[in-house]
Amino acid sequence: MLISTIQREKSLLQLALTGQLIKEIKESSTEHTKLLEELIQTIKNKLTENEMQFGKLNTILAEIQESQGDLKEGIGELREHRVNLERQIILDWITPIDYTPQQNDYFSRRQAGTGEWLLDSTEYQAWLKTDGQTLFCPGIPGAGKTILASVVIENIDGRFC
Repeated sequence: MLISTIQREKSLLQLALTGQLIKEIKESSTEHTKLLEELIQTIKNKLTENEMQFGKLNTILAEIQESQGDLKEGIGELREHRVNLERQIILDWITPIDYTPQQNDYFSRRQAGTGEWLLDSTEYQAWLKTDGQTLFCPGIPGAGKTILASVVIENIDGRFC
């Protein structure tokens, strides 16, 4: 009888210990669940922050790329301006007289198609492609040398300027 009483007490003690263990497991599980929920919320918050930062970085990157395009365009314009300035300095060194109004006047006085034969000629085409050559245009006064010269100048201006 004493043994059965001890065994019954032992069983009750085991049951109590098991209940206590289950209670501790539940408490631990509840605590861990709270920690996991906090961790999940922290991860969500950080993910949102990172997405916002990536958005800002993409915006900044787009602005930088646009600035680089503007800068490249500005550099190209500066180079073109410098070349034009150097060209004008050379032209002013050759002669300070601006022949543009005269050229425009002569070219406007020509009849449509005037000088096309010259521009299409093999001699003119060879002259265009060969460095250091002189285009010689002889003729009597009033033959149209000035008008032909204006046609050639206009053609060259359209090709190279």
